[in-house]
Amino acid sequence: MAPWPQNAHGLERGGFEFDQVVVGNRWGPCRTPGSSGRFPHRAPPSLPVNRHSIDFPYSLAIPGLRACLRLRAGLVARGRRFTPRDLRNVGFVQLLLCAIAEAGSARCPLADVAAEKASRRSRFLSMDRSELRRAERYLRAQGMYLDVERRLAMLDAPEFTSLEDIQKAWLVLNCLHNHIDAPLDRMQAAISHLEHGRGTGAIASRLADIFIQGIGRATTELDSIPDPTLRLFFLTTAGSLLEYLSDAEQRTCVGERIRGYHCTSDCYQNGGLRA
Repeated sequence: MAPWPQNAHGLERGGFEFDQVVVGNRWGPCRTPGSSGRFPHRAPPSLPVNRHSIDFPYSLAIPGLRACLRLRAGLVARGRRFTPRDLRNVGFVQLLLCAIAEAGSARCPLADVAAEKASRRSRFLSMDRSELRRAERYLRAQGMYLDVERRLAMLDAPEFTSLEDIQKAWLVLNCLHNHIDAPLDRMQAAISHLEHGRGTGAIASRLADIFIQGIGRATTELDSIPDPTLRLFFLTTAGSLLEYLSDAEQRTCVGERIRGYHCTSDCYQNGGLRA
């Protein structure tokens, strides 16, 4: 029999019983009433799979995951998807699992997850710091603390349109280094920001010309430039441009929290996930 495929955590994927608890890379004690045995270090290929089994690459010891998977199993059995009402019964950390492939036929639109998360965090975003400190234990227990902190940080982040042209050019180049899918529009945007800055005098003409020429040449040779070389070009160009920003402008850029900047990977939007 061929070995089972392994996930990123080294855990074998297959039919996991709900009553089996995976702890680290070891199988924990069986919680089934009347049983006190332990499974071996690796699950045997003959592990029985019944209608309650799942194929899930996460530890069932994670708080809230067991309940989420039971709900999912019930929805799959009834041929239903997660609805906004169902999502209210899912832990905050597990909400995303309801909108990705692991949810199977019960998968719901990501927009529903985003709406549920926004609903839960909304009251905390309006709190002052003293109220948040009092709510910190609850937020941590619910797995919401870092999410709320990141959202609050984004509320104080500057708008992309309010930045100087040279900052905009750097942010676009850094975005290109992050991911080079469909780079042409963003390369042209970087050139446009440099040209506008040159026109207003915010960027020295000779300096702007050097960067414009370099990026412009790269746009004409995209088909012949290997991806690693192209990413290195964006990295070095952004690094050179960064030297001409003031300390305050640099801090804003390298903080990488900017509102109103849009790309396919949601750069500067705090990890990107709209949910």
